Amino acid sequence: ASNTGSNSDTTLVNVSRTNTVIDSGTFSVQKLGRNITRGENAEQGSVVGNPGDTLEFIVHIRSLSGNTLYNVMVRDFLPNGLTYINRTTSVDGTIVNDGIIGSGINVGTLSPNQERIIRLSALVGGNESFTLGTTSISNTVQVSADSAGSLNAQIPISIFKGKVINNIGKVPTGGET
Repeated sequence: ASNTGSNSDTTLVNVSRTNTVIDSGTFSVQKLGRNITRGENAEQGSVVGNPGDTLEFIVHIRSLSGNTLYNVMVRDFLPNGLTYINRTTSVDGTIVNDGIIGSGINVGTLSPNQERIIRLSALVGGNESFTLGTTSISNTVQVSADSAGSLNAQIPISIFKGKVINNIGKVPTGGET
């Protein structure tokens, strides 16, 4: 507009492959998530949050083997800025002992084509944990089984810190009184 300076802004667009399943031929791992604070119900291939939000991570593990898989271990590596919430780890809907972010948890055996669903929650750090704008991090899970090796799966997370201007109002153009 005339009589005004110019402004510019930038934006960050994260592109991720959603619902990607990592497959070893013996078992598959899929890492999904949702923002509980925002009331999200659907499992998503990426998560967006703000400082102070609670996020839930969901791991789907499925046996692709014709044989039973023994000692299936699951270990989660939360990135800086996220803190595990105690007593939120569950296996197929049953709360289990904490330890998934430490040495991991043993979810038992998987029969051919059987699936286990592991859930855990984390708290996004406060404003002091993030710089202004969008911080991109990822959460990694590692799954292993006896005689089957291990697989890692990740989910991208975008944490937005800042203010959104909802109503700028009328901008003077110089010809108004």
